[in-house]
Amino acid sequence: MPITETALMKHIVSKLMTAIALLAVTACSQQQFEVVAQNKKFAQEAHYNNKVDILWVIDNSNSMLQHQQKIAQQVSGIINALKSTGMDFHMGVTTMDVSSTGEKGRLLATPLGSPTFLTNSTPNMLSILQERLQMGDGGSSVERALEATKLALTEPLLSGYNKGFRRLKTDRSEGAVLSVIYLTNEDDESGSAVPDPVDFFNKNSVISAWSGLPQWVVSFVGTIPDDPTCSTVPWTKEDGLKFIALADRSGGGISSICTDDFAEALANIQGRILSVLTEYYFQKDPLVSSIKVYIDGVQIPNDPTNGWTYFASPKPKIRFNGSAIPPIGSTIEVDFKPQEL
Repeated sequence: MPITETALMKHIVSKLMTAIALLAVTACSQQQFEVVAQNKKFAQEAHYNNKVDILWVIDNSNSMLQHQQKIAQQVSGIINALKSTGMDFHMGVTTMDVSSTGEKGRLLATPLGSPTFLTNSTPNMLSILQERLQMGDGGSSVERALEATKLALTEPLLSGYNKGFRRLKTDRSEGAVLSVIYLTNEDDESGSAVPDPVDFFNKNSVISAWSGLPQWVVSFVGTIPDDPTCSTVPWTKEDGLKFIALADRSGGGISSICTDDFAEALANIQGRILSVLTEYYFQKDPLVSSIKVYIDGVQIPNDPTNGWTYFASPKPKIRFNGSAIPPIGSTIEVDFKPQEL
């Protein structure tokens, strides 16, 4: 049957429309997969908070002196790490004794004439800190560590005896990251004095301009389930479960008190503090396999010991570990493809 001119034109138009449709589908497919990697530079954004206020809360009840002495002898590692990375720190020490004769959250000021809290410019700060960490074991046998923490960080001590230690604006938009280190061979006994410790720390911490989350980190050296031979006293064992929960929640260090060498425990604490301070938050959910991290132009591996680790919740972020923790002034580059356009 002969093809009329009209039929031929319809055939040509149909073929042309099909070609255009195929081209459109191809273009959409290319758009979907040709995602340009995003690049963020740590050094270009004011999200790297180098200020940290560190509060040591030490159990000074009977049997604790030996543990105080061991941690004091090896505490120089934390000081050196904070200084070498350029951290601006305040460091204070109090006890878990909130009895009528206890510190009740007051910072120790020994030796006589020394400041109530130490900074990276305090003369002889290591020897002063070592003396304060060894306050003895004549305190109360009721370890009310969380209550002591609350007293130390709130009024009237906040603007009274402990004035200047805590750096935090009223609206929490600026200030130092809060780090609390607990040393005890028992669990907390504060009871109703601090009914919701997480809420307390959230409300008394600086809000990260980057993530919008409260920044605080709790570390714990004490009796832990992972060390079944470590006991509170020879006839009983009481794990510090409340402290462990706070450390887990905040990314802090957890170590056994039953060790002759506290170097590893202290290295764990200092590493966790610095990791929290240098966290990198993504503005979009990344395709994890596409993430590449560089510090001063050198690529850093995805490694939980000496590299970076990815966390999806509560907001996607990278945490630096070990030798990969960047010092102040480093240029941090993170290349990645977002999961969605």
